[in-house]
Amino acid sequence: MRSNSSHKTPYYNKLDFDPGVLKALIEERTVEYTKKTVFKKANCIFHIDNNFLYENDDDKFRYKGFATPGSLMMIDGKPKSRKTTFAYMMAAAALNPSGIYQNILCTMDPNNHIMIFDTEQTPSEFGDKMDLLRRWSQNENIEANVKSYNLQKFGHDPEMKIQAINHYVRLLDGSYRRNGIIDPRDQIGFIIIDHMGDLVNNENNKEEVKDVLGFVGQLATDTGALIALIIHQNKNNEEATGMLGGDMGKKVSSHIKTFKKKSGKEENDEDMDQSNPTEVVFYDNRFGAKKPKRFIFNYDDYEFPIILDHKSIHYNFMG
Repeated sequence: MRSNSSHKTPYYNKLDFDPGVLKALIEERTVEYTKKTVFKKANCIFHIDNNFLYENDDDKFRYKGFATPGSLMMIDGKPKSRKTTFAYMMAAAALNPSGIYQNILCTMDPNNHIMIFDTEQTPSEFGDKMDLLRRWSQNENIEANVKSYNLQKFGHDPEMKIQAINHYVRLLDGSYRRNGIIDPRDQIGFIIIDHMGDLVNNENNKEEVKDVLGFVGQLATDTGALIALIIHQNKNNEEATGMLGGDMGKKVSSHIKTFKKKSGKEENDEDMDQSNPTEVVFYDNRFGAKKPKRFIFNYDDYEFPIILDHKSIHYNFMG
């Protein structure tokens, strides 16, 4: 005879909701896609000019998109490999009146807001970085579009940092919504969170990782913003740190890695020569676009990150 256990109620029927309430919740939170939207091409708002140093007017595919609105983007690299610099180069393109910074083209609405949350730098260091962003973007009025917050004073308190990010994002987004509707020109277009490791107590805690990734995913969905998530790599390989990094790689729509040349015989973080250039590698993307070519940049004498010619550089790039 069959055991009665075979007739147990399936787990998906155990939801303790009134049928009418359950139906309303399902219809409210499910996004239905029509044939028209399913076959719509990914609408990238950041692009790389693959021919920035090698002009070729015949190449109509010179611009390769790598980031879309309402999605998560991941930038990982060793400490001091200029992960943050690349994210700020993106912001500089968005803020520049031309929509361009070096080889980065931004097609985001120039009225859209940019939000930057930093957990690592001291307030004075963060202020210096904001001044550099102003210079790079050639825009003296970046405060009109940029909301920047330094969270270092929270110390090692991931929960409060998450609450602060949620508070300021919801405050800005909500200030422009009327009956739940927002003018596309008033949207938050780009959010930088630097860095993700400070939003958990343990980068290998499954529940914490699940919660923080759910949090940033919900922010992207609710605001329609592209969110750049910055995280370190492990010391002994080129993978993003811990379970957090591994699960981020599965969730994001675009994954970028930065690498620096190391000096000396010992290959450790202390040997990394800050005068050496950084290589940016477009590791993966989810929306099917052909990946942009990797490129190299370094700071010039005026603290501007500039693109360098691959053919003239022979560094062996390592994580």
